Amino acid sequence: MKPSNIFLLLSFVLFTSSCRSQKPVISQVTPTESIKMMTPELMWQLGRVSAIGITKDQRNVIYNVSIPDVAQNKFKKSTYIVGVEGGESKEINNFENLLSDKNISPDGKYKIKSSPVKVEKVHGFDFHEDLEKSTAQIYTQLDYRHWDTWNDGTYNHVFFGPATVADSSYRDIMPDEAFDCPQKPFGGDEDFIWSPDSKSILYVSKKHKGTAAAQSTNTDIYQYNLSNGKTKKSDRRQYRL
Repeated sequence: MKPSNIFLLLSFVLFTSSCRSQKPVISQVTPTESIKMMTPELMWQLGRVSAIGITKDQRNVIYNVSIPDVAQNKFKKSTYIVGVEGGESKEINNFENLLSDKNISPDGKYKIKSSPVKVEKVHGFDFHEDLEKSTAQIYTQLDYRHWDTWNDGTYNHVFFGPATVADSSYRDIMPDEAFDCPQKPFGGDEDFIWSPDSKSILYVSKKHKGTAAAQSTNTDIYQYNLSNGKTKKSDRRQYRL
C-alpha cells in the first residue's frame, strides 16, 4: 500500500473512531440555525487525535484522543484500538506489547534515534571563548527566530547504531548540516523510518537556509544509505513502507 493511501486510511479510521469514542468534559453545545460560526466551545468538543501505530499483526490501529478539561486547564488523554477496516473502538490501558518498535531496523541489527547537535556559532562565547558570560547573539541572515524560540545554532539530527550498544557509538547521518530532523517545533520520531530492507534510513527535512527557510514550510524525503554513508533526495512515490 502506498504511503499516501496508508495516511488516508489512518486519517479516516481515527477521525470516525474518535467521533464515536470521545467523552467531552465540558458542556455540550448543539449547533443550530442561530449558530453560523465555529466557536471555542464547539472546538473543545473535538477530540485531538494522534496515531500511535499499527499492531504487530497489521490488523488494528492504536491511537490517543485528548479532550480539553477547561476547569483543570489540561487535557484528558485516552488510548483506543480499532480495526484498520473500521468498527467500534475500545479503550485500552496497556498497548506497548502490541506494537513493534519502528526505530529498530527490520533485521533487528540497528536502532535510530534523534538528538540535538550544536552546528553553528551564534552566541558571543561561541566566537570568543574568553567571553563565557556574553549574552550577545550574532545573526547574519534569516531564520534567526522560529515562533517564540531563538535559533541557538542547535539542530535536531538523526543517529543510528547497533541496537544493543550504548548511544555513544551512534553515528550522525546529518553531520555538520544546519537542518532539522525531527522538524521544529512539533516533529517527533515519525519524521524518520527504516527502509523495509534495513539498508537505508528515510527522513524528512526542510533543507533551506536564510530567506528561503523562512518562506517555506515544505519538507522533502531524504534517503541515507548505510553502506556508503551517502544521502540523496528521494521520490516519495517510490516507497511502499
